[in-house]
Amino acid sequence: MHNKTLSLLDAENLVAGPITTPDHVRQLRDELDSKVGALGLTVCGVSAAPELFHFHAAWEGVRLVQKKGADGAERAIEEFMLRHYPMGSLERLVILSGDHYFADLASRYKATGASIDVVAREGSLSQQLRAVADRVTLLPRLVYAA
Repeated sequence: MHNKTLSLLDAENLVAGPITTPDHVRQLRDELDSKVGALGLTVCGVSAAPELFHFHAAWEGVRLVQKKGADGAERAIEEFMLRHYPMGSLERLVILSGDHYFADLASRYKATGASIDVVAREGSLSQQLRAVADRVTLLPRLVYAA
């Protein structure tokens, strides 16, 4: 087992909508830094091209993946995971989303020894994802500064 932490960020889920400015990205990053702490390598999935620009402008070092369509961000993250992080290669997987889409992925990594942390907004955490998590952190709904 490698000593690795990987964080998966479903940005649209964590902010309950599209990321419309680099300031939204900075606020999200600052909130996660202060309330969650070290995330290790962070892979961020988005479905819209403008969000790629906002993340490039405001979050140095994040690994961006994109796929258009229904569950595009989620599918892009899962494809990246399966291609670059085989089962058994992680000690800790941090899922920054409450979306049920990630429950099966989390379950598969947990079965090979990874601990699963989930960070979600209050009221957005699916029962399926909560059930597989070793630890859950609930964040309040994000309010953007003007």
